Amino acid sequence: MDIVNIATQCINALREHVGNAKFLESFAGKARRFHTEVYYLGPHFVLATAASRSSALFALEGLRGSNCSAVVSSIAGRLGPSEEEAGYGLYAAVFAYGAAKLLGLRVSSLEDAVRALGENRAGWRLLYRYAQWLKMLAEAYFK
Repeated sequence: MDIVNIATQCINALREHVGNAKFLESFAGKARRFHTEVYYLGPHFVLATAASRSSALFALEGLRGSNCSAVVSSIAGRLGPSEEEAGYGLYAAVFAYGAAKLLGLRVSSLEDAVRALGENRAGWRLLYRYAQWLKMLAEAYFK
């Protein structure tokens, strides 16, 4: 799968499974912010930050998911009442899913994912482009 297909699949999954418009707006805000942080600080920083402000479980769902719709569906009912926390959780899951699919990550913990992303500098450009697509599509649908 390529970057655009994965990003489109994930945005469509969010549209289908997340009924709270404020959660989706929060996700769009995170997509705007994290897009530049992937470039300057790295995807490992973005994943760790999103997970730390929500839950590592959301990132793990993304890393292990077979498709983005299943990932978003599985976490949609577990999002906290806070819009900010929900936005971070959704971004952690969707970004982790994209990282796993685009880079072939096979990890069992958030720590392993952060370490693998930090060491794979060649993959940073790919994940920056993925973050760009998430940002553009999120702004188009959830702003």
